[in-house]
Amino acid sequence: MQSIIRIAIALVVGSAGVAAASPAQIVGRLIDDHGRPLEAATVAIGSQHVATTPAGVYRLAVPGPGTYRVSIDYADAHLDREITVDGPIAVFDSALPVDSESTIVIHDAAPIAVSPERKDDPNWDRQAPYSDEAFLSNRWAKAWLLLDVDDTGHVWRLKLLNDPGQNLGPIAIAEGFKMSFTPARDAANRAMPTLLVVPIEWPSYSWEIQRAGTASHFFKRREYMECRGHGPITMDSVVKEYRDCTRPDLANASAKKWIKR
Repeated sequence: MQSIIRIAIALVVGSAGVAAASPAQIVGRLIDDHGRPLEAATVAIGSQHVATTPAGVYRLAVPGPGTYRVSIDYADAHLDREITVDGPIAVFDSALPVDSESTIVIHDAAPIAVSPERKDDPNWDRQAPYSDEAFLSNRWAKAWLLLDVDDTGHVWRLKLLNDPGQNLGPIAIAEGFKMSFTPARDAANRAMPTLLVVPIEWPSYSWEIQRAGTASHFFKRREYMECRGHGPITMDSVVKEYRDCTRPDLANASAKKWIKR
């Protein structure tokens, strides 16, 4: 089965120093790399966490003066800092390297209890079409998509995380919109939206034909193929070809633009 990655907003728990003194507060404001406020970012100290307001403001109570580890998460961006509190209030403002207009804000995000499953092609058997360039080059290629799946399992927008080249990008986008899933569900069995990262892979055309006898079905026995950039090449293969083992570039996902149908 094709690999699939589920993305969720994680709460990062750090360690807090505890001082026997009057309670204090850590307050601050978060902005993105364009100076816009970051709403719904998670700011955590130990097991305590809050979400930033629409103005990007947060406030956390701490036992008193001391050094505390503050963790901040927003989409794929993460920041850890030690903050020293030496009075009733300590201020910590920060800018995260994200574009808030290209990032989903999930309000009241709940943990996913039941993961989504693909419905249109449950076994991931269908091979994506080849472009003329991919057919002629006979070169392995791979694309990764970030899918925004709603609570009905419908893909309503997506991002192409990497360009596979050979004019395969438009095909990858079209394939992403063809996918449908069972809805993700929370602990109360309620359907919920989720983000999924899925691959679209094109084995070299001649390799696929030699193995599967057709270019319409994905041939899964490819684990022994050596990845491009490594070696030595699999010399007992009928087609001497490296596999494209590109991994998804999640660090730059926020910079990619959403594509809608």
